Amino acid sequence: MAVFKQILKKCTAQWRVPLFVLLIGVLAGCNLPAGIGLVTPTPSLMPPTAMSMSTSTIQPVPIATEGAQLVAEGSDVFLAYSNCFDLDAGETSAGPDQACDFSVAPGPEADGLTIEFSPTAQAQFAFAGVYTQEPDVLQCSESEYLSTDTEIVNPLERYVCYQTNEGRYGVLYFSDLDAVNGISFDWKTYDKTGTVPTLQPTPTSTITPELETGIFKEGTESFLSFGNCYDFDEGALFIDDSACELTVESGEDTGEVRMIPQGISRFAAGGAFQDAPALEQCAGSTYFSNEEAEIQPAGYHYCYQTNDGRYGYVYISNVDEGNGITFDWITFAASSPIPTQTPEASPTVEPTLDLDTTDDDLLPTLGEADFDDEFNNATNWSIYTDSHVAFEVAGGKLKMTAANADYYEGFLISWMTIDDAYLEITTTTGGACNGPDRYGILFRTGEDEDNWASYMFGITCDGKYSLRYWDGHSFDPVLGWSPSTVIKTGANQTNRIGIKADGSAFSFYINGDLIGSITDPTADEGLFGLFIGGAHTNNFSVYVDRMRVWELP
Repeated sequence: MAVFKQILKKCTAQWRVPLFVLLIGVLAGCNLPAGIGLVTPTPSLMPPTAMSMSTSTIQPVPIATEGAQLVAEGSDVFLAYSNCFDLDAGETSAGPDQACDFSVAPGPEADGLTIEFSPTAQAQFAFAGVYTQEPDVLQCSESEYLSTDTEIVNPLERYVCYQTNEGRYGVLYFSDLDAVNGISFDWKTYDKTGTVPTLQPTPTSTITPELETGIFKEGTESFLSFGNCYDFDEGALFIDDSACELTVESGEDTGEVRMIPQGISRFAAGGAFQDAPALEQCAGSTYFSNEEAEIQPAGYHYCYQTNDGRYGYVYISNVDEGNGITFDWITFAASSPIPTQTPEASPTVEPTLDLDTTDDDLLPTLGEADFDDEFNNATNWSIYTDSHVAFEVAGGKLKMTAANADYYEGFLISWMTIDDAYLEITTTTGGACNGPDRYGILFRTGEDEDNWASYMFGITCDGKYSLRYWDGHSFDPVLGWSPSTVIKTGANQTNRIGIKADGSAFSFYINGDLIGSITDPTADEGLFGLFIGGAHTNNFSVYVDRMRVWELP
C-alpha cells in the first residue's frame, strides 16, 4: 500500500521567474510548500495593447495527420524588424501586406528578451500554448490558442503553431533574437488546410454615436497620496468621500501599487494601453472590474468608469514608494449606466451530494478517506494571494479566484506525498463561469522548486476535460481538451472531479461517471493540490467544499 509521507520544507520569500516559467509564491516562516502559479497559456504578463481588442479568436478546423505533407520550410531565416514574412511562399517583404503572415518589432522594454509579434490579415499564431518539443501538424490544427492578436512575447527556444492566410498549418521555432536588428527562426508549413473564417470585429462599444465625445475634465502631473481618494468627475482630492473613484496603496513589490475602486466606479486594470486610448476603446473594454488589483503601472494607460458613469483613462507616470503616485488623466464627456455591483454569494453545497452516485462511482467502495479536508481551517494548505490568483478558506469552503482572463493558472499545494491513489474534490462555480475558464486537481507534483513539474486534471466551464503534464517549461497534453456531457457547465454549478492514479494508468471521473482513461509513465508520486485559471472571465471564482484522497492497495 502506498504510504503518505510528510514533507517538511523551509519557506522562502515570494519570487517570480520569466515568462512561460512557473511563478512560485512561498510564504515565509512556514514549513509547508507554497502555492505556485504558472503561465499557461498566456503570451505575456505585460498588459495587452489596444490592437488586441478589435478581433475575435478563430478556432481552426481539425485535420488528419496522415497524408499531411511538408510543402515549405526554412532554417535560420532572418527577419528584420518591421519586415514581413510569408509562411506559404517563404518570402520576405519590406512591410506588412495581405500576402504575408507576420511581422516583428522590438519589445517595448528594449530588453533584448521580448518582441512585438504581429499577425497579418487572417493569419493566426498560438503564442498562448507553446511547446518545448516540435508538435505535429495535428496538434497545431487542434490548438485552441490560435489568435490574430498582436502579442508581446519572449519567443526563444519555443515551438509556436500557426495557420497561414491561405489556411495551412505549421510550426515556428525562434532560435535567436537580435535586440537591434531582428529575429532568426526555423519554420515548416504543411499542405493540409482548414477554413479561415473572415474576421468580424467584436462588438465592444456601449456608447451610442450621438453622444458627446469631448473631454469633460482632465489633469496633468496630479499627485495622489497613498490612502487618499481621487474624484475623476471633479478633479478633486479627498481624504475619504463616497463621491471619489480611486484610492491607491503601496504594492508588495517595488513599483507596484494596489488600485482600489471606490463607490461603484470601475477600472480596467487587466487591460492597459501603451498609447492613450480613445473613448470607444475604454467604453468597449472587457476588463472593467470593481475589485482592487495590484499592478506595476508606470508607463501604461488604464481605463476607468466613474461613479457618474463617465469613461476616462489614467496614466501613472511615477510611483513614489513612500508616498503615492503621479499621474495624468482625462475624463470624457460621454457616459453610460454602471451595472449594479452585487456581491457574489458563496454557493451552498448540499451535504447529500455524495449519495448521488452512478454505476461507475468509486465512493461506495472506498470507505474512509486517508485524507479528508472539509476546509474548516487552512491547516493543510499554504494560503496565498498575488496579482494573479487568490486562495481563501472561510465558511467551510476554499475559495479560489483567478484575477484576470489571461490563461494564467494558479496552484495551491498541500504538504503530503502520494503515489497510487484516488483523489476527488467537490466544487461549485461562482456567479460567472465562461468558455475555457478552468479548474481542477494537481497531483504527482515534483518537489523541485525550480519547476514544480506536475500532472493537472481539470474541467472547463464549457464542458471539457483534460490531463496535462507541466514539465517546468511547457505543457504536454497527455489527453487534450475533450467534451463530456456529464460536466455541469456555467455559473453556480456543482461538480465532483476525481482522478484515479494507479501506476501509469489514469482514470477520470466527473460526478461519479467514468469518462475516460489513459496511460502515462512520466511521474509515479508527488504532492497534490488544486488549480484555477481564468480564460474568459475576470475574477473567476470556484468554491471547493471538500477534498479527499484514498490510498490504493
